[in-house]
This record gives sequence, structure tokens and C-alpha cells, in this order.
Amino acid sequence: MRITRERYHAITVKLRKLQELPPLPQTAQRLLALFGDEDCEIEDVARTIEECPAVTARVIGLAGSAYFAQTQPVRSVEEAIIRVLGLQTVKSLSLSMAVSDAFDPSHCPAFSTERFWGSALFTANLCRLLAGAVRTDEEPVSPEGAYLCGLLHNLGVLALTHVAPHEMQTIFTTTLEEPERTLADVENEHLGLDHYRAGAWVSSRWHLPPEVTTVIEHYREYNYRGRNWPLALLVGFTSRWTQQLLLDPERLWHEPDAIEALGIPHGHMEKVAAQTHQRISEIAELTQVFVGGH
Repeated sequence: MRITRERYHAITVKLRKLQELPPLPQTAQRLLALFGDEDCEIEDVARTIEECPAVTARVIGLAGSAYFAQTQPVRSVEEAIIRVLGLQTVKSLSLSMAVSDAFDPSHCPAFSTERFWGSALFTANLCRLLAGAVRTDEEPVSPEGAYLCGLLHNLGVLALTHVAPHEMQTIFTTTLEEPERTLADVENEHLGLDHYRAGAWVSSRWHLPPEVTTVIEHYREYNYRGRNWPLALLVGFTSRWTQQLLLDPERLWHEPDAIEALGIPHGHMEKVAAQTHQRISEIAELTQVFVGGH
């Protein structure tokens, strides 16, 4: 569907609402401050998360899911941190939840919250499993930093769905009907903007960690070699792998150029692939818990 000049102008005006987005929610602001504080106490993180009941419910639900095989119920954020998830993972998960809660995609029926978070959780898990094996001439890739970037890499999809739900409805429908076209191509045709640029703009405006902004903007670029390129390449690789897993769990995703550029040993790749395929149903349950508490 092509849009008229008048309609395009209306969309352009609507997209300016990106510049009018409210500040980062207060819970997210507090979590962001704690994210950069390596000396923060577990109690501080738990208390901050518990200011937001929706985030609290999801953190506790995730900790109690089958993926983590707990024999005793998890009843508090502090228990989730100490017994199951660990401080860094809880900080990443809760920050991602708090940031995403600033957007309302409910006016776009074609937007799938389950698919969005399924992709985010699968990508984040793969990033963390592979990060420690990355070997380049750049700084080492932090597993927890990679996990956060995996969770937030498609932030721009949420932003565009929030400010232009009807247009994104058409865009999502078009990509289903024309699977050979990428989401970004259709976004640029209809909006003159794609979710990479939108997400990077929002991330920068909200002062998320700079590596998050870089990854959001560049993760789909195979040949990007700017700042934090190993992290961006890793997130791009795992994101594409995730899309394949969601379509065909039995097929092993293989990008030899990306794997070679990242210096990941083939033995480690095979180990992570086997582990991931064995736990697909459990990761899918994580998504159900996550979305159910949303």
C-alpha cells in the first residue's frame, strides 16, 4: 500500500512525537543509576524494583520458572537475586522492563508482545553464552553487557509502534505478506525512518549505556567496525539466529563470517547450539511468564 503525500506528512508529524516522549520512567532512572554502580547493595536493587509492582511480579515469576528448576518457591525480589538470577541479571531484566513500560503498543493489533520478548530473551541468552568466547583485538565483551544489549536491541520497534500504531499495523502486515522484504525496508518506505534509528535516538535521549545505543543502531550491519563493533556484531548474529530458532528450531544457524570475525571457537558454538536446542521449550516458558506479568 502506497501512501499519499498528505498521509506521509501526517506520519512525519506523528513521528516528531518521538521528540516529545516523556523522560525515562523514575523506576528506570533509579535502576539505570544502580546499573552503573558496581558497589550497589542487593537490598538497594530489590527496594528499587519493588517500587514497581509489574516489574516485581515478572522478576519473581522468571526466577520461579522451570528454566531455573527451583525446588522452593521464590517469594521476593531479594530471593530472586540471591538464590536464582544474580544481581547483574536482575538489574538488566528490570531495567529492560522499566524502559519498555514507557511504551504502549496495544493500539497495534499486529504487534506481538510475546514475539517481541521471546526474541529479546532468546537473543539475550545467546549473547551471554557466547560473549565470553569472543576473541578480537578490541576490549573483551562483557557477558552481562551483552545480555542487556540483547534485551534492548529492538527498542525502536516499541517506540515506532507507540507513536505510529496504525502505520506499524500496515508495516507488520506487509512484511507478513511479502516475507522477502525486511521490516526496516518497509518502515523506511512508509515512515521515512526505521526502528534502528528510532531506537538509537530514544536510547541516547534517555541516557542508556552508550554501548546499548551503539548496538541498537548498528547491530544489523555486517561490516560495522566502529566503537563496540564486536558487541554489535554478536547481537546481530544472535538476533538473526533467534529469528531462525523461532521459525525452525531444528535448523542450526551458521554465519561463518560473523563467527570468524568474533573469534568464537567452533567447539564453543556447537556446545551453545546444543544447549540452546535442548532448552528451547524452557526459554519459551520464560517468555510466557514475562509476558503474563506485563
